[in-house]
Amino acid sequence: MLIPPHLNAWNVSLLFVHVPKTGGSAIESALASLEGKPAGRASALWRRVTRCRPSDGRSWGANVHTPEAEALEAARVCNRAPPPILSFAVVRNVTEVARSAWEWLRQAKNMRVPPSCAAFATNAYSDSKGTANAYRDPKGSLHAFAHPQHAFLGPCTIVFSYQHGLVWPFLRLLVPRMRAHAKVINAAPPQQRVPACNRRPSPTDEALVAAADAAGVLIPPCAPLTPAQRAAIPACGACARPARAAHE
Repeated sequence: MLIPPHLNAWNVSLLFVHVPKTGGSAIESALASLEGKPAGRASALWRRVTRCRPSDGRSWGANVHTPEAEALEAARVCNRAPPPILSFAVVRNVTEVARSAWEWLRQAKNMRVPPSCAAFATNAYSDSKGTANAYRDPKGSLHAFAHPQHAFLGPCTIVFSYQHGLVWPFLRLLVPRMRAHAKVINAAPPQQRVPACNRRPSPTDEALVAAADAAGVLIPPCAPLTPAQRAAIPACGACARPARAAHE
């Protein structure tokens, strides 16, 4: 999701990298309020980064869960986003992500062929025939949910801890007009009880989330920030935090 410079206080191109099952739908819905969009599906579709070649199947997440490297290319080349482009993402406990992903896959209305527990447990399920277009990869590679969280990030992505919720005061700082929504897409609680299915965790993800949880936010040296902006992000922890919306 791309927020242009004129809509944020730092006058940068703000790129949100939506890692699956980390509260991204709530963030997209809240940012969509800048154009007066209502809560729900229509608002969360606002300003997703357009892929440069929509039929080539490079992205495993299409326009929803686009890896940062591809999103940056699309932002610069196709969306003509002016520099600097500041990217950020949220990471979450790997067990919680797996539980939320499994429940979504088993119950989502647009998931026509949900994976078996065995396939989910080993991240071995394809996305070529199972879901609606938003999650489909024409080349038949793995579903977006099968990829580890760190695979979506770039070397300069600012990484927020889901547990700390610091991303919300950060967004309030940059986008004061933003309105958080309680109702977001894909966030409804399960309608029926889903048998648990454990997934093999990524050690890299576990280390990444542990570091983010310890610090609240990880700010790479290469993130395009002024010294004042770099200092302001962790200081947001002292800001009043809005109530967290339901965003599974």
